Amino acid sequence: TTLEHLQADQVAKLPADIIYRRLVQVVVSHTGELVGKKLREVRFRTTYGAAVLGVHRSGHPVAGDIREIPLKAGDVLVVECGPQFLQNFKNHRAFSLISEVPNSSPMKRSKMWIALLLTVAMVLTQIIGGATGDEYIHLWPCAMLTAGAMLAFKCLSADQARSCVDWEVYICIAFAFAVSTAMEKTKLAQAIAELFVGLARVIGGQTAALSCIYLVTALLSELLTNNASAAIMWPIAAAAAEQLGIDINIMSVAVMLGGSAGWILPYSYQCNLMVYAAGKYKTSDFVKIGTPYHVWLLAGVILILNSGRNWSTPIIASMVFTGIVIIVPALYEYVLSDEQKLKVDKKLASLGAAISKLLGRKTNKGFGTLSSNSFHSVGADEFTSKDVAAGGDRA
Repeated sequence: TTLEHLQADQVAKLPADIIYRRLVQVVVSHTGELVGKKLREVRFRTTYGAAVLGVHRSGHPVAGDIREIPLKAGDVLVVECGPQFLQNFKNHRAFSLISEVPNSSPMKRSKMWIALLLTVAMVLTQIIGGATGDEYIHLWPCAMLTAGAMLAFKCLSADQARSCVDWEVYICIAFAFAVSTAMEKTKLAQAIAELFVGLARVIGGQTAALSCIYLVTALLSELLTNNASAAIMWPIAAAAAEQLGIDINIMSVAVMLGGSAGWILPYSYQCNLMVYAAGKYKTSDFVKIGTPYHVWLLAGVILILNSGRNWSTPIIASMVFTGIVIIVPALYEYVLSDEQKLKVDKKLASLGAAISKLLGRKTNKGFGTLSSNSFHSVGADEFTSKDVAAGGDRA
C-alpha cells in the first residue's frame, strides 16, 4: 500500500510536466482578491496553474477540506506548480510573498523503471567487457550516454541534472591529481615509497607494505575525499609495489579499500554527515566507533591482501561469517525455549549497558536507538510550512 495526498486529483490535472514541478509557499496578501474566498470559488488550479496541498494559519495547519476553507490575509498556502508560476505571479497582488521549497521535485514513479533499466545496461556493459577482456565502451562515454538517455526520457530535468554535480568534489579531485603528478615529477612519491619499502622489509615484507599503504590511504581519506586520497597515494603505492615485487592489482585493492575507509570523522564522507545531523552525534562518537571498526577492517584487509591470487581463503572466511550471522538468529528463534531466550536477552542487555558505559554514552542512546528529538512525526493534520521548508525532498 502507498500513501496518496488528498489533493492528488488536483495535482494530476496540472498542465506542467512532473519533472518541472516543485513545491512553493505563498502568503495570501491583505489586499488581494483571495481574502474571504474559498479555493473552489476562485478556481485556484485553473486560475493560477497550481494545486494547493495545504493551508496554514498562524503557524498551524487548518483542518478540514482545504477547498472549502475561507482564506484570510496572512494564510500560507503550500502549492505544487510548474516553473511558470514563480515567473507569472512573483509580483501578483494576490500574494505578498512567494518562496520556492528547495529540492522539492515530486518522485517520478512512472520513470523509475526506465532509469533502472538504463543504469543496469550501463553497469552490464562494464561487467561484460571486464569478463571478456574486450572494452566495448569506456565507462566515461557510457555514463554520458546514460545520462543523456535519462534526459531524453524525462527521468529528470536539465536543472536537476546540473544540481546533481558536486563541483567542489571535482575541484578537490582535480587538485589531488595535480598533487599526485607533482609528487611523481619531483620524485617525492619515490622517496616516500622507499620509506615504506624499508619499513616493510624491517617488519616483514609484502603484508607490512600493503597494510601501511592501506592505513595511510585511510588516514588521508579522513581529511580529503576518497577519490583525492586514492589519487595522491596511487603513485606511492605503484612505486612500492614495483620495488617489492608486489602484484600491482593487489596493491590497487589496498589503495581502493583505504580510500573507502572514512569512519573516524563525520566530515570524511557524505553518509557520515547525514547520520551526524539526524542522530545529533558528536565527533567523539565517530572516533569511538570508527577507530575499532578501522582495526576490524584492517584485519580483514590483511586476510584478503595476504591471500594473493588465492581468493578461496577470504571467500571461505566470508561465507563462514555470513553463515554465523544467519544461523545464530535462527537458532535463537526456533531452538531456544522462551525461558532460555529471556536469559539470553538479559545477558545481551547487560553487555549493551557495559558497552554504553565504556563509550561514555547513556543506555537509551546506544546502538540501534534514536533520540526522541532526532525526528518529528508529522501526521496528516500536523504539517506546517516550517516542515515543508525543512523537509525539501518529498516521497
